[in-house]
Amino acid sequence: MFVQRDLRRVVIIFACIVLVSMGLNVISHSFYPVPYFFLPQNLSEERAFLQEIDAKRAGLMAENLFIYSVAAPQPYESIRRGMPRFNFLYSTIREYAWFGWPALILWIGMLGLTFFSFFRGLRTDWRHKYLTL
Repeated sequence: MFVQRDLRRVVIIFACIVLVSMGLNVISHSFYPVPYFFLPQNLSEERAFLQEIDAKRAGLMAENLFIYSVAAPQPYESIRRGMPRFNFLYSTIREYAWFGWPALILWIGMLGLTFFSFFRGLRTDWRHKYLTL
């Protein structure tokens, strides 16, 4: 979008993504009783997953984003409403394995290097500034 600025092409790609998603949702519905996401009356079922945002929830979200996405702990399986459920959040980060900390340090280092490269390229490479942003 930033390089070619062809709105027609973006609309075509967006339409293809939506059509493929709808097709995959129909196939998924044949295996599991999941609602169709593209029907407006099914959006009310999503309200069951709403939760208030508080400090505890923000802390859990930070754990998920910064730790569990680097090196996941042992997953567990449970049955919920007749359907299998796989999850990683059995308790908290305090029970995390020791090898998670070097992975976290490496991840933060790579993120810092990425930001450094981004800001350096932003000053020097003016041709592709919008693509970099």
